[in-house]
Amino acid sequence: MRIVGSVSSAIEGLKSFRTLKPDLVLMNLFDVDTIDLVQRIRRESSRTLIVVLSRARSEAHARRVLKAGAQAYLLKSLMRHDLVKTIRLVHRHWNSHHPHIKVPVRQQGEEPLLSSREIEVLSLVATGNTNRTIGARLAMSEETAKGHLKNILSKLHAKDRTHAVVLALSLGIIGLS
Repeated sequence: MRIVGSVSSAIEGLKSFRTLKPDLVLMNLFDVDTIDLVQRIRRESSRTLIVVLSRARSEAHARRVLKAGAQAYLLKSLMRHDLVKTIRLVHRHWNSHHPHIKVPVRQQGEEPLLSSREIEVLSLVATGNTNRTIGARLAMSEETAKGHLKNILSKLHAKDRTHAVVLALSLGIIGLS
């Protein structure tokens, strides 16, 4: 992995994107230009991965960014510890499985996407725990842990454990400690 460019505005970002043709764009803008830039990059390249960083835990903004074509929406609070790991997971997952995954985001007023128990299970999955270990740590059977994981995969429309973790990290549902 190497950084091929750095810019300070959406206009510079689009010019730089056209010149450098990166595999992945990491965006650190929080304004209307973010959505516009994601849309422009997506129109010009369906293969480029886009990760947007944000300070705000705004589901509405995350929904707009993901709908515009970004693969991930990462909270800056996770960035210091997990940025490189998240970029690698996103790059590996989207390049090897699905270049255009639609990430489900709940609408305002709906119940949370995952239950608090499912979030606990997924947080333990994110740190590399097996179903057996998750069951032991949360005082449930291994089969119950598997059941929660199956529900998580279904709710997030994830192909596997890693994909579920990537989606949950990008939506700010979980963080890695």
